[in-house]
Amino acid sequence: MSDAIFPIHLPGLDIKVRRTLIFKTRVQESGSGREVRIRRQRDPRYKYRLRFNFLRSAPPMMELQQLVDFFEAHYGRWDSFLLDDPYDGVRRRVRFMHDKLDAEQFLHQVWEVKSLELISVK
Repeated sequence: MSDAIFPIHLPGLDIKVRRTLIFKTRVQESGSGREVRIRRQRDPRYKYRLRFNFLRSAPPMMELQQLVDFFEAHYGRWDSFLLDDPYDGVRRRVRFMHDKLDAEQFLHQVWEVKSLELISVK
């Protein structure tokens, strides 16, 4: 569990963040059609999709390399870190959604697709 803060404010980096709330509700339906709903967690989790509009890969401003280094330092989704939520200003503990990204896949995700996904952790 790292106290590193995700570098959302790198120079030259323009990020659009989309936040989705995730609830865990179990729904059971009887043969008559009556439903019972069970809330499986008290607080929602958040899924963040970060869209990059501008990344530089050449010195002296290498935002792309800084993101790759951050991903590698946290071993993909193994280690959590902090994100300053732009919606409400709360600092939340998150991790990367995907773990099986090798360096080439990560570069493709960030450079070509221009997005990353994070999820809050409890």
